[in-house]
Amino acid sequence: MNTGELINRLAHERLTLYRQGSGHPLPRDVRARLIEIVHELDRLWDVRRHELAGPPLQLQSMIPTPAPKPPRAAAAARAARDQVA
Repeated sequence: MNTGELINRLAHERLTLYRQGSGHPLPRDVRARLIEIVHELDRLWDVRRHELAGPPLQLQSMIPTPAPKPPRAAAAARAARDQVA
């Protein structure tokens, strides 16, 4: 079962428990279960937000690679002269 399905299942269970208790106080065990559901839903929503955000960034890809050094003037002059000859 994926995260979204778990969220839906727990939200439905929470709603069912609230409906059972409408009009009169909830028994202690039902209140305890509702607290568990709320905490689990908070955790699952955090997981879901991370899933939707995508994979974590690779720090290596964010580090710029150094640009190639330009050739020295003397070496560039020799290369140009060799190309002409």
